[in-house]
Amino acid sequence: MNSVLFQPFRLHDLTLRNRIVLSPMTRARAGAARLPNRLMAEYYAQRSSAGLLISEATTISEEANGWNESPGVYTDEMTEGWKHTTSAVHEKGGVIFLQLWHMGRASHSSFHGGQPAVAPSAISKSTSRTSTRPPASSRTKSHGRWKPPRFHGSWRITGEPPSGRSKRVSTAWNSTQPTAT
Repeated sequence: MNSVLFQPFRLHDLTLRNRIVLSPMTRARAGAARLPNRLMAEYYAQRSSAGLLISEATTISEEANGWNESPGVYTDEMTEGWKHTTSAVHEKGGVIFLQLWHMGRASHSSFHGGQPAVAPSAISKSTSRTSTRPPASSRTKSHGRWKPPRFHGSWRITGEPPSGRSKRVSTAWNSTQPTAT
């Protein structure tokens, strides 16, 4: 194909085979130990024909955790796990970047032994609502059944405004009502 989308692209010292990018998605397939595994290696290898793959969010320390079964990169065992994934992608001629992640104050205290989450400042969240599902061990009958957030992700499409364009609605996790933008 002659489309610009399928032409090689020079990204600093890397030559990407095309201009297609797999955007990062939270896949939650690393298990409770947060170890990158063969299933993850297979997933990324299957998509290695894209010009660039950006991995799912990968926590940089135990204090960075805030999402169940997300992979980490802060132990030797985790680093070894990621080597399987990068090797699988490289064997198929692909390029992959690792997305580094720290949940900050948006994390739930149940990920940190009941202690407040580590954050870049002392500013607290405006509400107690969190974007992450607490681990099963922290959910009890006295607190009722956990309900997932109303929306998944930062944006959702709603209705048809008169102009015919989709209306984007912010669903910031720490707000109680979406804010139209």
